[in-house]
Amino acid sequence: KKISKMAAAALVMFLIFLGVVSQSGNYHGSDALKITLMSVANSYGLFVIVFLLGYGLVEFPKFLFKFGDDQGRKVQMRARIALAISAQESTSLQMTAAIASAQKTRDYVDKNGDVDMQDAIEIVLKHCPSERVSKNS
Repeated sequence: KKISKMAAAALVMFLIFLGVVSQSGNYHGSDALKITLMSVANSYGLFVIVFLLGYGLVEFPKFLFKFGDDQGRKVQMRARIALAISAQESTSLQMTAAIASAQKTRDYVDKNGDVDMQDAIEIVLKHCPSERVSKNS
């Protein structure tokens, strides 16, 4: 619907321009039509260039300019590293808490003597990092 409105507006502008050129007295008959068609083709080409410059051809050099800035990239990488370290520390704390919970469960199961649960909890602890699991059972 929007495209049809734009096409109708372009057609009206084309007809107005054709009328102005033919009424100016400088061009008659087919010359007026040729001039109008050439003007429309040039206008369309300029519109396409402006559209492309606005979205693609301006953003790419801007990206290259920012990519070439070493100091800016250093700042950006430091921020990314800080976020990664923070996430790693948070995950490490969560893993430590989960292993501690599994060890408490193992101690509780050892006190109560449930053989099936002992096997299950040993399987869980076997998949934990060995340097974080205490062997004092």
